Amino acid sequence: MEDDFSPQVYTSGNGTWLVVWLAQYVNGEYVRIARSTDGGANWAPAQIYTWRPAVTPSFKTDGTGVWIGVWRQQTSVYYTRSTDDGVNWSYPTSLSSTMTTSTNVGTPVVDVDGAGNWVVAWPYDSGTGGPPADWEIAYSRSTDDGFTWTNGATLNSNASADSRDDQGVKLGVGPSGRWTAIWLSTPATGFEEGDVLYATSSDGGSTWSAVSTFTSGDDTDDKSPNVWSNGAGGWVATWWRSRHTVFPTPQPISQDIFFSNSTDNAGTWSVPARLTPASLNQYDYHVTLVPDGPTKWAALWERRFYLTDSDLMSAVSTDSGATWTLPLAVNSDATSDSLEETEVTVQRVGPGTLVAAWKRSTKSIRDSREFVYSRSTDSGVSWSAPTSLNVSAASVPGRFPGVSFAGDLTGRAVAAWSTQAAPGGATGFDSDIMVVKSNDLGTTWNAPAVIDPTAFADQGDSGSNAGSATDGANNWVTVWQADGLTAMGDTDIFVSHRAGVNWSAPIAVNPSANLDTGDDSNPAIATDRAGNWLVVWSSNQKGSGDPSTDYDLFASRSTGLGQTWSPPVLVNSNAATDFGNDVNPRIATDRAGRWIVTWASNEGTTGSKTEYDIYTATSNNNGSTWNAPAVVLGGDLASFNDQHPDIAATTNSVWMVSWRKRDWPGTVATAMVARSTNGGVSWTTQSLATFSLKSLRVGRPSVATDWAGNWVITLSDQRLWKYVSADNGATFGAGEQVLFGAVSSDWEGDPFVASDENGKWTLAWSRGPGFISGSSGIPVADLATRGVLSCSDLTLPGAWSGAPSVDHGNNAGQFPSVAMDSAGRSILIYDTSPDTVNPTYSDSLISVSTAPGATVDHWSLY
Repeated sequence: MEDDFSPQVYTSGNGTWLVVWLAQYVNGEYVRIARSTDGGANWAPAQIYTWRPAVTPSFKTDGTGVWIGVWRQQTSVYYTRSTDDGVNWSYPTSLSSTMTTSTNVGTPVVDVDGAGNWVVAWPYDSGTGGPPADWEIAYSRSTDDGFTWTNGATLNSNASADSRDDQGVKLGVGPSGRWTAIWLSTPATGFEEGDVLYATSSDGGSTWSAVSTFTSGDDTDDKSPNVWSNGAGGWVATWWRSRHTVFPTPQPISQDIFFSNSTDNAGTWSVPARLTPASLNQYDYHVTLVPDGPTKWAALWERRFYLTDSDLMSAVSTDSGATWTLPLAVNSDATSDSLEETEVTVQRVGPGTLVAAWKRSTKSIRDSREFVYSRSTDSGVSWSAPTSLNVSAASVPGRFPGVSFAGDLTGRAVAAWSTQAAPGGATGFDSDIMVVKSNDLGTTWNAPAVIDPTAFADQGDSGSNAGSATDGANNWVTVWQADGLTAMGDTDIFVSHRAGVNWSAPIAVNPSANLDTGDDSNPAIATDRAGNWLVVWSSNQKGSGDPSTDYDLFASRSTGLGQTWSPPVLVNSNAATDFGNDVNPRIATDRAGRWIVTWASNEGTTGSKTEYDIYTATSNNNGSTWNAPAVVLGGDLASFNDQHPDIAATTNSVWMVSWRKRDWPGTVATAMVARSTNGGVSWTTQSLATFSLKSLRVGRPSVATDWAGNWVITLSDQRLWKYVSADNGATFGAGEQVLFGAVSSDWEGDPFVASDENGKWTLAWSRGPGFISGSSGIPVADLATRGVLSCSDLTLPGAWSGAPSVDHGNNAGQFPSVAMDSAGRSILIYDTSPDTVNPTYSDSLISVSTAPGATVDHWSLY
């Protein structure tokens, strides 16, 4: 299940818009980015840009095509950069790893000045790096558009002497290389009496002044400091202050907004003063500011009176923030409504024109919400009546807070929020990101739309066991399993079709997917390149007259490029009477009307077996009906566990099945191959190799042919092996290890081999950092370096050439599958789980390269 929430909208001011949000999976949150270049009308498919759980992203652009994003990832600060206006992004890299005294980090922020100086600042826990062990402020700087960064250093000059925690840093940028950092300092223990501190830089963030304070030494509690610059030398700093009772325990009795302003580019600051009049039982907080020219400012904040609802207030300054008007309510119904007006954001969309947006909810049901906006055409002096942004059947209010929007000075604005649609709606059952746009200074807005075209598909808990096929005419169909996408919440089989560039929206193969409760799994796909596509899978959905609860095999056919599918038919005709599980099917065709499915089953001839055997079933009418299952190798007298078969075929009725055979209870594993020259009527078997000690690590062998008499079988026993035949599978040479510089402790498995039938081959596999000593083939817990690799150019019967290419996401990848055509196109798809410790979900990744086995330079979550 992917819940999307906390969107942030950014604009370059030159026509590029980004929406950045967090995608919640069962193992954590990940940063996603969508991009628009037409004012928010259309959005490029959202990408995942973090490979471990990440939170609190912050992005910035210099307006010339360079973007930098930062976030907190576990105990480190990471960044990514784009130099082509958000089209491509660099691999996430740690900024904080150079700080050896840092044991944890807080929320990072990033900013840039007009001279190419970038600064990232963040709080860090000094841990045991030296007394005192409290939180300090760190920073790193780049002068080459984020290509290189200085080592992380402490920003606050009092770090070695103070014993207070410094948190919540914010950055402001003015002209002439002036920067201001502002943050909150609180006692490490005891009563929370916060002070507002700041430091300035006059050399583009290279060095910082001694720490100064706006507030200190009193019994008030200051919170949430921030600083704003109008870019012309005017600055305003704000925070809100709580006054407390003293006895018997401190309790807030009011909260007021305080400010300090500067008119000499942060050289000097005014004495802190109240922006809001003092009043008991009045609570003012969450203030935000926006400049409107060199001297005008507007401030908006939330106000609550004791035991009443909250409203939005505003005040205006026309003298560079020195004085402010008396507060007025932005929501014109403030005196009569009982609604909560919260989380306001405000943007300048034109000279004198401001737009504020916020969340409106009932006080008793916080999740029942509406997003509203109000306009001001006089720099914030007055505001229009609140108007809804999301009154639409497509945007039922959700459970995640927050609306974000950005505006440029051409009258365009984009707003985004998270919504959880009603069951069965266009976005599925999970939370997704909705966007609206305005092209007329925020006067009118279009209907809300889902930003991510896969919003319905991403609601599932997992996408896995994916495979692809091509007809050689640049048509591709990919199949996978996913749960939670249909009304009953079970696991179903989905397909997507690609003709040329774009993938179609996923559809369920089974037309009864919304009605059945059985779990469908382990799909496989093949095509005869003549218009017929067949998908086969395993399911425990029971039909009429079948009392058992075992898994059986089903197949469905498409003659419409995977966009429509026939009702499923049983592949194993004994489904109504058998009690064994039929699992892990694979399918192939000789492109002459014959199709064979192979699978593993523990049915046996007496119904009492526990080990698995390899079976096949044949169809001579493009999958409409299937012959009775036949055993390739096994039976009650074979005390072996035969599993994980693969199958391939070529013309002249030559078929090959490969699988893994393991003795019982499992100390020796053998790689097996069976060959048929009469269309699967009979088979001859051959043992390729026997492995001991590593027996449980021998996975599914993969078999492929170039349709010219050459065959390759690949397998893994922690190392990759290949077996080659140049006589149409009659004999196979001795196994050869496939080595590409893997260190001795690396684990390499899940091999998949494919041919373009034009002299090129591709091998894809997953590589990990090794195994836990004494385990049964379980990869070590840290899977951060595990990813899918590929190489190409096999000269039969020689060795592989070319270095492997690693997926850019560097997620924990496994079970790759490759499809190729003779025109130089290929698809690599695999399961990935960004979690680094015991992955608990997976999704399918699709990548297309323009040449077989070429280094893949773009990956997308599908």
